[in-house]
Amino acid sequence: MWIILKYGGSSQTLEGYRSVIRRLSEIDNDYKIVIVVSAVSGVTSGLIDYCNNRSVAKINSIVHRHVRLLDDCGLSKESLSNSFRELLTKSIEIERT
Repeated sequence: MWIILKYGGSSQTLEGYRSVIRRLSEIDNDYKIVIVVSAVSGVTSGLIDYCNNRSVAKINSIVHRHVRLLDDCGLSKESLSNSFRELLTKSIEIERT
């Protein structure tokens, strides 16, 4: 049997992740689990705003949200630094067009 757990953007915090871990530890091992996560809170609306305004500042704000989340969780930013850099570079190219 399957269990599907969906976590929204406001769950994308250190405490939210701890809650997910607690919930997973309560589920019987006989179940197969699928976890669906939304974008970090505010990111979807930020991307829509970026598409409407092409503001590099908006992309920078999104990157900083993720960096803060990594810091809060005690995770290395290095694993995502190339992705962040590429995202910012592409947004600057788009803003110039």
